[in-house]
Amino acid sequence: MKKETIIALVLDETGSMANKREETIAGVNEYFDTIQEKNTKVLITLVKFSSEKYEVMCSNMPVKKAPRLSNKNYIPNGGTPLFDSVGKTIRTIEAECAGKGTSPAVLCVIVTDGEENASVEYTRERIFEVIKEREDAGWNFAYLGANQDVWTTGVGIGVRGTSTMNFADSGGGMVLGLANVAAASNAYLDNDSTLSCGAGYFQKSSDWYTDTDVKLYQSRIEDRIKKSKDK
Repeated sequence: MKKETIIALVLDETGSMANKREETIAGVNEYFDTIQEKNTKVLITLVKFSSEKYEVMCSNMPVKKAPRLSNKNYIPNGGTPLFDSVGKTIRTIEAECAGKGTSPAVLCVIVTDGEENASVEYTRERIFEVIKEREDAGWNFAYLGANQDVWTTGVGIGVRGTSTMNFADSGGGMVLGLANVAAASNAYLDNDSTLSCGAGYFQKSSDWYTDTDVKLYQSRIEDRIKKSKDK
Protein backbone atom coordinates (compact mmCIF):
# COMPACT_ATOMS: atom_id res chain seq x y z
CA MET A 1 0.00 0.00 0.00
CA LYS A 2 1.46 3.33 -1.08
CA LYS A 3 -1.41 5.73 -0.48
CA GLU A 4 -2.45 6.79 3.00
CA THR A 5 -5.75 5.09 3.75
CA ILE A 6 -8.53 5.56 6.28
CA ILE A 7 -10.76 2.56 6.93
CA ALA A 8 -13.96 3.45 8.76
CA LEU A 9 -16.02 0.64 10.28
CA VAL A 10 -19.62 1.64 11.06
CA LEU A 11 -20.76 -1.19 13.34
CA ASP A 12 -24.28 -2.01 14.46
CA GLU A 13 -24.54 -2.34 18.27
CA THR A 14 -28.32 -2.71 18.41
CA GLY A 15 -30.21 -5.30 20.44
CA SER A 16 -30.56 -7.75 17.55
CA MET A 17 -26.77 -8.15 17.44
CA ALA A 18 -26.80 -9.90 20.83
CA ASN A 19 -27.04 -13.40 19.31
CA LYS A 20 -23.86 -12.68 17.31
CA ARG A 21 -21.97 -10.77 19.95
CA GLU A 22 -18.93 -13.01 20.46
CA GLU A 23 -18.60 -13.61 16.71
CA THR A 24 -18.75 -9.86 16.05
CA ILE A 25 -16.09 -9.16 18.66
CA ALA A 26 -13.78 -11.88 17.34
CA GLY A 27 -14.40 -10.96 13.71
CA VAL A 28 -13.73 -7.24 14.11
CA ASN A 29 -10.59 -7.85 16.15
CA GLU A 30 -9.27 -10.31 13.58
CA TYR A 31 -10.10 -7.80 10.84
CA PHE A 32 -7.98 -5.12 12.47
CA ASP A 33 -5.16 -7.53 13.28
CA THR A 34 -4.93 -8.82 9.71
CA ILE A 35 -4.81 -5.26 8.40
CA GLN A 36 -2.08 -4.45 10.91
CA GLU A 37 0.00 -7.45 9.80
CA LYS A 38 0.09 -6.26 6.20
CA ASN A 39 -0.57 -2.52 6.30
CA THR A 40 0.65 -0.87 9.48
CA LYS A 41 0.10 2.66 8.13
CA VAL A 42 -3.67 2.29 7.78
CA LEU A 43 -5.72 4.66 9.93
CA ILE A 44 -8.88 3.38 11.62
CA THR A 45 -12.12 5.11 12.51
CA LEU A 46 -14.36 2.79 14.54
CA VAL A 47 -17.98 3.74 15.20
CA LYS A 48 -20.63 1.78 17.11
CA PHE A 49 -24.26 2.77 16.83
CA SER A 50 -27.73 2.13 18.21
CA SER A 51 -30.69 4.29 19.22
CA GLU A 52 -29.12 4.37 22.70
CA LYS A 53 -25.84 5.93 21.59
CA TYR A 54 -23.54 6.85 18.75
CA GLU A 55 -19.96 6.26 19.84
CA VAL A 56 -16.75 7.03 17.99
CA MET A 57 -14.35 4.58 19.64
CA CYS A 58 -11.43 5.97 17.69
CA SER A 59 -10.91 8.47 14.90
CA ASN A 60 -8.06 8.54 12.40
CA MET A 61 -5.97 6.26 14.64
CA PRO A 62 -3.10 3.99 13.47
CA VAL A 63 -4.44 0.44 13.24
CA LYS A 64 -1.89 -0.77 15.80
CA LYS A 65 -3.33 1.59 18.41
CA ALA A 66 -6.99 1.25 17.45
CA PRO A 67 -9.11 -0.22 20.26
CA ARG A 68 -10.30 -3.80 19.98
CA LEU A 69 -13.76 -4.97 20.97
CA SER A 70 -14.57 -6.86 24.16
CA ASN A 71 -17.58 -7.87 26.22
CA LYS A 72 -17.00 -4.70 28.22
CA ASN A 73 -17.19 -2.24 25.32
CA TYR A 74 -19.54 -4.00 22.90
CA ILE A 75 -22.99 -4.30 24.49
CA PRO A 76 -25.85 -4.63 21.96
CA ASN A 77 -29.08 -2.78 22.76
CA GLY A 78 -31.58 -0.38 21.19
CA GLY A 79 -32.84 0.29 17.67
CA THR A 80 -31.22 1.09 14.31
CA PRO A 81 -30.54 4.73 13.34
CA LEU A 82 -28.60 3.59 10.27
CA PHE A 83 -28.91 6.75 8.18
CA ASP A 84 -27.90 9.07 11.03
CA SER A 85 -24.93 6.88 11.96
CA VAL A 86 -23.56 6.67 8.44
CA GLY A 87 -24.09 10.38 7.90
CA LYS A 88 -22.33 11.35 11.14
CA THR A 89 -19.43 9.04 10.35
CA ILE A 90 -18.97 10.57 6.91
CA ARG A 91 -18.87 14.04 8.46
CA THR A 92 -16.32 12.80 11.03
CA ILE A 93 -14.05 11.49 8.28
CA GLU A 94 -14.44 14.67 6.25
CA ALA A 95 -13.22 16.61 9.29
CA GLU A 96 -10.29 14.21 9.65
CA CYS A 97 -9.29 14.73 6.03
CA ALA A 98 -9.67 18.52 6.26
CA GLY A 99 -7.46 18.56 9.34
CA LYS A 100 -4.77 16.58 7.56
CA GLY A 101 -4.68 18.87 4.56
CA THR A 102 -4.33 15.82 2.29
CA SER A 103 -6.64 13.50 0.38
CA PRO A 104 -6.20 9.98 1.74
CA ALA A 105 -8.07 7.05 0.27
CA VAL A 106 -11.21 6.25 2.27
CA LEU A 107 -13.00 2.92 2.64
CA CYS A 108 -16.20 2.99 4.71
CA VAL A 109 -17.53 -0.45 5.71
CA ILE A 110 -21.07 -0.60 7.12
CA VAL A 111 -22.09 -3.71 9.10
CA THR A 112 -25.69 -4.13 10.30
CA ASP A 113 -28.24 -6.87 10.86
CA GLY A 114 -31.29 -4.64 10.70
CA GLU A 115 -32.99 -2.02 8.58
CA GLU A 116 -33.28 1.66 9.41
CA ASN A 117 -35.86 2.42 12.10
CA ALA A 118 -34.62 5.24 14.33
CA SER A 119 -32.91 8.10 12.42
CA VAL A 120 -34.00 11.68 13.04
CA GLU A 121 -31.39 13.74 11.14
CA TYR A 122 -30.91 11.97 7.81
CA THR A 123 -33.49 10.60 5.41
CA ARG A 124 -32.78 7.84 2.88
CA GLU A 125 -32.71 10.45 0.13
CA ARG A 126 -30.24 12.65 1.97
CA ILE A 127 -27.85 9.84 2.89
CA PHE A 128 -27.97 8.67 -0.74
CA GLU A 129 -26.86 12.14 -1.83
CA VAL A 130 -24.07 12.28 0.75
CA ILE A 131 -22.66 8.87 -0.17
CA LYS A 132 -22.79 9.67 -3.89
CA GLU A 133 -20.97 12.94 -3.25
CA ARG A 134 -18.21 11.07 -1.43
CA GLU A 135 -18.00 8.34 -4.09
CA ASP A 136 -17.59 11.06 -6.72
CA ALA A 137 -14.67 12.32 -4.60
CA GLY A 138 -13.04 8.89 -4.72
CA TRP A 139 -14.27 7.25 -1.53
CA ASN A 140 -15.41 3.62 -1.48
CA PHE A 141 -18.28 2.13 0.51
CA ALA A 142 -19.19 -1.47 1.35
CA TYR A 143 -22.41 -2.73 2.95
CA LEU A 144 -22.67 -6.03 4.87
CA GLY A 145 -26.20 -6.78 6.06
CA ALA A 146 -28.61 -9.40 7.38
CA ASN A 147 -32.41 -9.62 7.71
CA GLN A 148 -32.94 -7.47 4.62
CA ASP A 149 -32.57 -7.27 0.86
CA VAL A 150 -29.01 -5.96 1.05
CA TRP A 151 -28.84 -5.09 -2.65
CA THR A 152 -31.95 -2.91 -2.44
CA THR A 153 -30.97 -1.40 0.91
CA GLY A 154 -27.34 -0.78 0.00
CA VAL A 155 -28.09 0.64 -3.45
CA GLY A 156 -30.93 2.64 -1.88
CA ILE A 157 -28.44 4.58 0.22
CA GLY A 158 -25.92 4.98 -2.59
CA VAL A 159 -23.62 1.96 -2.25
CA ARG A 160 -22.88 0.17 -5.53
CA GLY A 161 -24.66 -3.19 -5.72
CA THR A 162 -21.44 -5.15 -6.22
CA SER A 163 -20.18 -3.75 -2.92
CA THR A 164 -23.06 -5.20 -0.90
CA MET A 165 -23.21 -8.64 0.70
CA ASN A 166 -25.77 -10.55 2.75
CA PHE A 167 -24.86 -12.62 5.78
CA ALA A 168 -27.01 -15.16 7.61
CA ASP A 169 -28.50 -13.87 10.87
CA SER A 170 -26.39 -16.14 13.08
CA GLY A 171 -22.99 -16.33 14.68
CA GLY A 172 -21.68 -18.41 11.80
CA GLY A 173 -23.13 -15.97 9.31
CA MET A 174 -21.35 -13.08 10.98
CA VAL A 175 -18.04 -14.98 10.97
CA LEU A 176 -18.34 -15.65 7.25
CA GLY A 177 -19.42 -12.08 6.52
CA LEU A 178 -16.51 -10.53 8.40
CA ALA A 179 -14.11 -13.01 6.80
CA ASN A 180 -15.22 -11.62 3.43
CA VAL A 181 -14.72 -8.07 4.74
CA ALA A 182 -11.17 -8.92 5.82
CA ALA A 183 -10.31 -10.59 2.52
CA ALA A 184 -11.78 -7.78 0.44
CA SER A 185 -10.14 -5.04 2.53
CA ASN A 186 -6.71 -6.62 2.19
CA ALA A 187 -7.23 -6.91 -1.57
CA TYR A 188 -8.22 -3.24 -1.61
CA LEU A 189 -5.08 -2.25 0.28
CA ASP A 190 -2.86 -4.47 -1.87
CA ASN A 191 -4.34 -2.70 -4.90
CA ASP A 192 -3.11 0.64 -3.54
CA SER A 193 -6.52 1.47 -2.06
CA THR A 194 -8.48 1.46 -5.31
CA LEU A 195 -11.31 -0.61 -6.75
CA SER A 196 -9.86 -1.15 -10.21
CA CYS A 197 -12.09 -0.94 -13.31
CA GLY A 198 -15.10 -0.17 -11.17
CA ALA A 199 -15.14 -3.68 -9.73
CA GLY A 200 -17.17 -4.12 -6.56
CA TYR A 201 -15.66 -4.60 -3.13
CA PHE A 202 -17.27 -8.03 -2.72
CA GLN A 203 -16.61 -9.31 -6.25
CA LYS A 204 -14.35 -12.36 -6.06
CA SER A 205 -11.75 -12.96 -8.77
CA SER A 206 -8.24 -14.35 -9.06
CA ASP A 207 -6.73 -10.86 -8.92
CA TRP A 208 -8.96 -9.55 -6.11
CA TYR A 209 -9.82 -12.15 -3.46
CA THR A 210 -10.96 -15.77 -3.54
CA ASP A 211 -12.75 -18.36 -1.43
CA THR A 212 -9.35 -19.55 -0.23
CA ASP A 213 -8.69 -16.13 1.29
CA VAL A 214 -12.11 -16.13 2.93
CA LYS A 215 -11.57 -19.59 4.44
CA LEU A 216 -8.26 -18.44 5.93
CA TYR A 217 -9.84 -15.50 7.74
CA GLN A 218 -12.88 -17.57 8.68
CA SER A 219 -10.59 -20.12 10.34
CA ARG A 220 -8.69 -17.41 12.18
CA ILE A 221 -11.90 -15.88 13.54
CA GLU A 222 -13.18 -19.29 14.64
CA ASP A 223 -9.88 -19.94 16.42
CA ARG A 224 -10.28 -16.66 18.32
CA ILE A 225 -13.75 -17.66 19.44
CA LYS A 226 -12.54 -21.08 20.59
CA LYS A 227 -9.67 -19.56 22.55
CA SER A 228 -11.97 -17.06 24.26
CA LYS A 229 -14.24 -19.90 25.34
CA ASP A 230 -11.30 -21.95 26.62
CA LYS A 231 -10.15 -19.18 28.95
